[in-house]
Amino acid sequence: MGAQTENSELIKRTFGKYLAMSILITLSATLGMMIDNVIAGNLLGSGAVAAIGMSLSVFMLFSGCAGILETGAVALCARDRR
Repeated sequence: MGAQTENSELIKRTFGKYLAMSILITLSATLGMMIDNVIAGNLLGSGAVAAIGMSLSVFMLFSGCAGILETGAVALCARDRR
């Protein structure tokens, strides 16, 4: 029973760290995209903003795949190895 309690505490701590880091990463990526759109719109015109919008879907696809791999890696590192 002690190993199970220790394992669940490890998972809770790992999830808490992962959640905070994921929120910060998402906020910084969103801020970066907003700044890119403002600069492209002011300096390069509407065509550049359209190109950023079209490439954003590819960026989100890669980010989603990386997020899935990251979540799996965290779960593998946190699980009980008996």
